[in-house]
Amino acid sequence: MKFVRSALIGMIFGAVAAMAQGRVSVESKVDRAKINIGDVITYSVIITHDADVQLEQPSPGKNLGQFEIRGYQVAPPKPVHGQIVSRTDYQISTFDVGEFDIPSLRVYYRTAQDTTRRHLRTEVITITVASLNPNEKGDIRDIKPPMTPPRDLKRIVLAICAVVILLSLLGLGWWYYRRRKQGQPLLPMRDKPRRPAHEIALEALAELEAGDWLAGGRIKDYYVAVSEIVRRYISDRYFIDAMEMTTSQLLDRLLEQQLEQEPQTLLQSLLRMSDLVKFAKYIPEPDEQRQAVPQARAFVQATKLVLEEPQPAAAEAAAPVPAAAAEEA
Repeated sequence: MKFVRSALIGMIFGAVAAMAQGRVSVESKVDRAKINIGDVITYSVIITHDADVQLEQPSPGKNLGQFEIRGYQVAPPKPVHGQIVSRTDYQISTFDVGEFDIPSLRVYYRTAQDTTRRHLRTEVITITVASLNPNEKGDIRDIKPPMTPPRDLKRIVLAICAVVILLSLLGLGWWYYRRRKQGQPLLPMRDKPRRPAHEIALEALAELEAGDWLAGGRIKDYYVAVSEIVRRYISDRYFIDAMEMTTSQLLDRLLEQQLEQEPQTLLQSLLRMSDLVKFAKYIPEPDEQRQAVPQARAFVQATKLVLEEPQPAAAEAAAPVPAAAAEEA
């Protein structure tokens, strides 16, 4: 009897827990699972819950793996069959080829009977990204052109050499004329050594911070300027074409530089937020806006290239001892 009683109690509590879990359900889907590189697809997160459930919508800055968020739209909740349906649509894309997973997202909620913060997960969705380059292989090929008799290669080479020499003389004469007209010396002077990349970046950040970008409401221009300063610093510091890379490509390329975790985290947070402001029209909180330049400055300070000077003690030890001092010793 005790065993039967315990089994019945367990079944009752299990049914109650199942009913509590059944008050909220989450679904994720995409409009297309196979796309070409650069295409924009819609990734939707649909949450169905009772009216007494307190729901926490996913943040627009969620990490969607290899995909970048180009925009998002939150639909107003609507009642369906006695429950409330909330929906968020993300416009995402990628510029890499292959199969990539949209990772699972957590949806947090609380019920009126139980204030414990619980969560559900969306399903992982696999997207196949194909290249735009056509397949040039095939069975049907063009007809070969008719064969032509061999030409006199010696005359052709001499003619090409004559044309090259003539063009070189014309170019040299034009360069000489321009230099004399501009009052410049015939031979280029040696330029001053280029300033270190971190000095240029820190000076640009200080000038940006002293401006009235945020006070004037130019939030998007402000984040664009911060992102360009950091990307230009990375290009000069690590010799990477950071200005032409997406955020994902740049972060993957910097992994080869073996950055420490703190500057890597600062850079990822700054660039992801800049992309949301530029492409998704996201408006950060004022405190977040004021943290953009300090984050960029901290990244530059943590990764700047500093040449260490020799220590004075080591220099004195390496200096030769005077002869008179050696005789007295």
